[in-house]
Amino acid sequence: MEDDIKLTGHLAYSAAEIKEGDFLKQAYKDNPEMKMKVLGIDISKWEIEYAKSGYYPQVNANLGYDYRSNNLETILDYRHSNWSAGVSVGLSIFDGMSTKSKVDAAKAKYSQSRLEKEDFSDQLVVDVKAACLDMRESDEIVKSQRDAIVEAKEALAIAEIGYDNGVTKNLDVLDAQVSLSQVEKNLSEGIYDYLIARAQLDRVMGRELYAEGM
Repeated sequence: MEDDIKLTGHLAYSAAEIKEGDFLKQAYKDNPEMKMKVLGIDISKWEIEYAKSGYYPQVNANLGYDYRSNNLETILDYRHSNWSAGVSVGLSIFDGMSTKSKVDAAKAKYSQSRLEKEDFSDQLVVDVKAACLDMRESDEIVKSQRDAIVEAKEALAIAEIGYDNGVTKNLDVLDAQVSLSQVEKNLSEGIYDYLIARAQLDRVMGRELYAEGM
């Protein structure tokens, strides 16, 4: 209780132009989770093609070169060398519907991936709009409280002058001080809410730091 508390620093406030369309485009492009959803769709497409490979013939080829001789001294003579080559083709006539099951499962996973991406896209729209709305509301609060601070300071100055001249009571000065403190508190809260909304927007857009002017 006896420690002297000193506040340092201040809440930096700089209103930015709000462009919901641009913010949403960047969110679609840079949001980490959106990137994962798109990647999941691409992987699901490849899984379908991989599953379909069970329908295709399996082709194997081999090529060899060797030496054969009963005499070790002449084994490396070109006359004892031989080339060998071969090609084999295999086709599964019936695999117990295993390939079809794998293809169906891959297609189902692909459809699920697309639905998840669409759902997340809708959520991005909601998040961007909500952040922009909070920024607008907080900005209006900050502007109004800045004007109110001017009036509150003038009222306090008048009350102090009146008290010094014996026109007003000490209670009037205290009331003016409380009013000024309340306006300053409202202003700080408005700036804080604005910064939180900006940070939320940055998160949705996949930005690490907020750039002035956006």
